Amino acid sequence: MVPAPVVAVAAPPVEVVADYSSRQAHPRLLLIAPPNSYRTVAYLESARKQGVDVLVASEGKFSLVGEIAAGLHVDLSAPDALDILLEASRARPFNGVVATDDSTVELGSRIAQALGLPHNEPQAARVSRYKDLSRQVLADAGVPVPGFHVVSLSADIAEHCAGIRFPCVVKPLSLSGSRGVIRADNREQLQSACVRIHDIITREGISDAWIRSHVLVEDYVGGPEVALEGLLHQGELEVLAIFDKPDPLEGPFFEETYYVTPSRHEPALQQQIIQAVKAACAGMGLREGAVHAEVRLAETGCIIIEVASRTIGGECARLLAFGTGHSLE
Repeated sequence: MVPAPVVAVAAPPVEVVADYSSRQAHPRLLLIAPPNSYRTVAYLESARKQGVDVLVASEGKFSLVGEIAAGLHVDLSAPDALDILLEASRARPFNGVVATDDSTVELGSRIAQALGLPHNEPQAARVSRYKDLSRQVLADAGVPVPGFHVVSLSADIAEHCAGIRFPCVVKPLSLSGSRGVIRADNREQLQSACVRIHDIITREGISDAWIRSHVLVEDYVGGPEVALEGLLHQGELEVLAIFDKPDPLEGPFFEETYYVTPSRHEPALQQQIIQAVKAACAGMGLREGAVHAEVRLAETGCIIIEVASRTIGGECARLLAFGTGHSLE
């Protein structure tokens, strides 16, 4: 396990250090998890092994996971969610805040900021959870990203096609796990992809009107893709792993299949990947916590596809346990 302090915004609860003189005998963690998170149990298992007390803040009061059912039940999207969680800290202070998923990282950063705990600035956390914001911020910072457009689902696609280059990739603004990511090679496929993504967004029950009614359309970037997992502390990135994605991700869909680590790419190329992710983190203002980045290795260099202020999802984190004996969480 890589030693690091507990940090806000999806930071793995690693070596939580309690202030025994002013707080409690055991370090206490606030874990903020949406009801459909598949990361929660892994965090809870890690906390148990390290003797960390956990309060789970979630909407899932009917969960079969005991810590969630017995935790603090709060509407995480409600305006008073911050005040409710701060009140819980006044009753029994927290030593760290972890937000498990994209939808909770901004709230996690605000809580940690109010409590004086390590955190990303709330605006940086917000940028990391929305693809349109992160694309614009990275482009403004001079970080290589695909060319992109934000397209309204209610508009005539023909109005946008003049500036769109085919093939392109269409994405929801906020979903993860490659949900709704579709390649389009022409105008008809673009229209079909937008209809399909609208259905996916509707089923997700997304409340934000902008996110519900717009998609990101970006240039398709050819070449292999890798994922980088790391931890930020005071702006310094410590790389935990680079995952190769052996399956060619060429579309029309981009299913997550399997990852391989250690990376088989040349050391010089791996360093280029690391430098690209460092530049992206700096451009977005991320300074603390977990980082999950996806990078395309194009002929022109490393192109940033995504930088999220959380850990990787699914079963991928378990790969690290084979090398370290500890899970990513």
